[in-house]
Amino acid sequence: MARPSKYPEEIRKKAIELYRGGLGYKAVARELGVSRDAVRAWISNYRRRASSELPLESDQKENEYRTARLEYERSAAPLKDVAAKYGHNYNNLRNHIKNKHPESEVMHNYNKYLRDLQGLVARQAEDLQRFSDALGAHISGTSAPALEEH
Repeated sequence: MARPSKYPEEIRKKAIELYRGGLGYKAVARELGVSRDAVRAWISNYRRRASSELPLESDQKENEYRTARLEYERSAAPLKDVAAKYGHNYNNLRNHIKNKHPESEVMHNYNKYLRDLQGLVARQAEDLQRFSDALGAHISGTSAPALEEH
């Protein structure tokens, strides 16, 4: 006979529910304040007993990395910063993106380039406004701020 669990049945059911909802072992453990090994054992037992399908381990990794991958695609932040923000190992996340989502790197570079270009356009607009102010002041004979070199 198996020894009784030190965790109540409600916690074990909640862990299975969270796991089925797409969270990985680590995230479920953090959410419920239990060990990752306990969550892994509960899921393993559930898989043996249950007839319903649970996501495969590879699907779980996809779900765990999805938010970080999407943020990386949409931001100019380095992948190391995104991995740290979501508590992922940088090398694992990098390999996941490289092997399963190569388009993410393209999207990241595109968005980074777009932000750089927007910054350049904004600086040029500011320079044009300063030049216009200085020219208007020169024509009207009033003093104008000196143009600065960038």
